[in-house]
Amino acid sequence: MRNTISKLALTASVLLAMAFTFSCSGDDGTDEPSSSSAENPSSSGITPSSSSIPGSSVTASSSSSQPSSSLGVIHGTLVTYEGETYPTVVIGTQTWFAKNLNYAVGGSKCYDNDPTNCEKYGRLYNWATAMTACPSGWHIPSNDDWNVLINYVGGSSTAGKHLKSKSGWNNNGNGTDDYGFSALPGGYGVSDDYIYNVGNGGGWWSSSEDKRYSYFDYVYSLEMGYNGDGVGLDGKYLKSYLLSVRCVQD
Repeated sequence: MRNTISKLALTASVLLAMAFTFSCSGDDGTDEPSSSSAENPSSSGITPSSSSIPGSSVTASSSSSQPSSSLGVIHGTLVTYEGETYPTVVIGTQTWFAKNLNYAVGGSKCYDNDPTNCEKYGRLYNWATAMTACPSGWHIPSNDDWNVLINYVGGSSTAGKHLKSKSGWNNNGNGTDDYGFSALPGGYGVSDDYIYNVGNGGGWWSSSEDKRYSYFDYVYSLEMGYNGDGVGLDGKYLKSYLLSVRCVQD
């Protein structure tokens, strides 16, 4: 019976994900899961504190030991982690990676198995892997972390506009990137073999689990899309899904 319900939950999640308009005003994590999710891909290709990874390496670049401001964006130190260098930005009281995580580990995937897609959009991770993917001193954001960010940049109805990158979104769905967060649409993965909506939308894991439904293993995520200025913070994705990861400093 439980297996049947889990299969129905997965099917329902796929349908929800393919119907989202991305124009929602956001969710504070207390309402019922939204029935909206990502638009169908175009024909052209359409989020608890983490533990460090054994054997991983992370360093802060000495070239930027103090945050510096440029054009309204406050840059933090560069972080080198597992061969990748990540710019960081200070947004209010928080410091964030300024691009999606691209740490190659089991439980993660590149769109079309093409490393160039991971270089652009970052990798997609299942939730269990995402929870330990950030380097030491950083973690997957909780709903509280996401809400601090959303409120600082103006609220859920316009946060997407301010956080999305200035290029890389289909159908002129780019943002103004006022804070240097540079969100790019890495899409969503139902399984290793099915990743969709790359270029159209993106979901970023939260560490907060949705405990409202005992039979469904749902987790919250932040979502943005090409066709709206808002963001959604919703609990409709199963832990087996593949979503993007942004790390926030402890």
